[in-house]
Amino acid sequence: AAQMPSISSIATSSVQDISVLRDAISKELSTMRHDIVPHFSAAAKESYGRAYPFLVKLHMIQEIADAVESVEQGAGRSQGNIGVKERQRLLRWQERFSVTRPTLSTRGPILELRRQLAALMDDQGEVGVSWLEHAKLCRETGNFDAATTSAAEARTFGVPGSSLEHLEIMHVRGNTHRALQELQGMLPRIKSTDGLSLEKYASDKERKHHLSQILLKEAQWTADMGQGTREEVINLFDQALSVRLWETGLFHLALYLDQYMQDAKARQESVDKRNKLVVDRLGGKSRIKLVQDRPFFSHYPDVIEIYGKCLQAGTDHIYRTLPRLLTLWFEIGSLTLDVDTDGVAEHLDEALAKVMALMTNFSKRLSPSCWVTAMPQLISRICHDNRDVAELIRLIITDAALVYPHQVMWALMGVSKSTRPNRKSAARSIINGAKRRSSAANKDVFVDSEGFAEQINKVCFYVPQDNAKTISAKRHAPHLVKKMPFHNRVAVPTLRILSNFQKDQPLVTVAGVEDDIAVMSSLQKPKRIVLIGSDGKSYPFLAKPKDDLRKDSRMMEVAGVLNALFAEEPDARERDLYLRRFAVVPISEDSGLVEWVADTKPVRSLISEVIVDDPRKLKQMNMQIKKLYDQKIASQKNKQAALNEWLSIVLESYPPVFNRWWTKHYPEPATWLSARLNFTRTYAVWCMVGHAVGLGDRH
Repeated sequence: AAQMPSISSIATSSVQDISVLRDAISKELSTMRHDIVPHFSAAAKESYGRAYPFLVKLHMIQEIADAVESVEQGAGRSQGNIGVKERQRLLRWQERFSVTRPTLSTRGPILELRRQLAALMDDQGEVGVSWLEHAKLCRETGNFDAATTSAAEARTFGVPGSSLEHLEIMHVRGNTHRALQELQGMLPRIKSTDGLSLEKYASDKERKHHLSQILLKEAQWTADMGQGTREEVINLFDQALSVRLWETGLFHLALYLDQYMQDAKARQESVDKRNKLVVDRLGGKSRIKLVQDRPFFSHYPDVIEIYGKCLQAGTDHIYRTLPRLLTLWFEIGSLTLDVDTDGVAEHLDEALAKVMALMTNFSKRLSPSCWVTAMPQLISRICHDNRDVAELIRLIITDAALVYPHQVMWALMGVSKSTRPNRKSAARSIINGAKRRSSAANKDVFVDSEGFAEQINKVCFYVPQDNAKTISAKRHAPHLVKKMPFHNRVAVPTLRILSNFQKDQPLVTVAGVEDDIAVMSSLQKPKRIVLIGSDGKSYPFLAKPKDDLRKDSRMMEVAGVLNALFAEEPDARERDLYLRRFAVVPISEDSGLVEWVADTKPVRSLISEVIVDDPRKLKQMNMQIKKLYDQKIASQKNKQAALNEWLSIVLESYPPVFNRWWTKHYPEPATWLSARLNFTRTYAVWCMVGHAVGLGDRH
């Protein structure tokens, strides 16, 4: 790269020399690509993560090529350059940057290259933007000194947002009071339209965008430091939202109101337990008359209203906003049934009436795709104790089923066969209501999905004769085979397919089933059934009988929420922490389908592979360990001491060998390190999650 001709020389060259310089640069870039591609191809065979650093290098080479083209086009014009918007269209830097991994190790080199390219193209604004993006990355990863330096560089270029980033760094370093003071000092300059601001705005719209962000920070930091009354803090939020009504501003206002309500609830419940009046928390010792504390439940309508407006404004915070909105709605619905004091009950009923009016409005205004994301939470409350709440929940689910019949039907499948009559009746009423309001095509979805689930349930509980390892779908599940294919009527219940809410993307449906159904050797004899999708691909599932999969299904939803949190945390992103998920679809309360995860092996089989090559030796080893167990423990009174002694003997006789498997399958050092890190990190995450939620058994 150091020997490559300068990009800036193109702009100062004559038209005759431009093609020569362009060819020279293109030749150097081609050489770079040829040097990287073999390494990229080899790494891609192992894993995407292993190949990603080489992909980033190719990304950077392409940006050099795009910059050359941009300069070349400008050199061919009389003014010697192209406009900012046209350059942005050619380079597509913002679009390309958004799809890169949001880590400092990935984005840092890209930003450094862009600063050089922008300087060569004489685009000082883009140089400043690159410094600002680098400051944000460093702040998020805890490199505060580098973040401060980068923010200062961005401020010298007058980049909008650079001053706020400087204050953000002060805030995260614990200097919130000073940051708030400086922010309040810079507000008059930014509010002014006379050009007093140190930052250069391309338009008045950009100035207002930046002003709304600064006003939001003023409100947040004022609330965090406990300065100002509730009305004063809300007024600060309102000032930000009056400049620009956007989702993030509404979200933080909702969080503040929610926290205020929770504090009021805790305070009032604590006072009630001590049998003291809520009106005077100082027990009559105050010299001034204290303002009466509003009952905490009177805040519910305000909080729910802002959460709902936040959902109407966007979906960036939907996984935090919608579950909280539903939780508050369900809570106040239950509170009205628990309070019997006349005065309190009257005010509580009034608050609930406001909430119900808001939720009825939101049920009509929010899109069905929004409600589908919280379908498990809605279905769990279809038998809410408050009749009005329960009826609206069922109406919301029915409306969502009209637009997303496949996803809602699979979610309702297990509930529709519940052993609890009220839950079964509620689920059936939702399905029947959706059928009545659906088109003819969607009616077939509900009918065929139920028929398909019924046949799968029979396969789950089928007991093979003579311990057969396989059974035939045509012989043992003829009704299932006869119903094939389900033309666009039964979705294949994989995690990816059921999470597809894009109407412009075709939904993969069940077109057939492979004849051979494998019977697993475990106690309940689950079956491995392979469905054939309408796209021609095979989708294996485990059909499990006598097992309540509802908790497993909820665990997958928890994993999804945790993955979203990992994606927001810089340290987690740097380590690629995530939880591998798969679909778990309860068909009844004691059976269901589990998506088969391809290319996986049990750890036991891997260790067995290293210990012995002959299965008979492995069986002999197991017998020896069992014999030793019987000798050491069976006749001992102190079981724990005997167990410790037995374990010590076994570990000495059979030292760890898992490391040998890694060396055998990943002989190249870099590959070995990458594979081992991937295993240990993902395994560690599942261990921590399992410990937190109390997973038992062999999990």
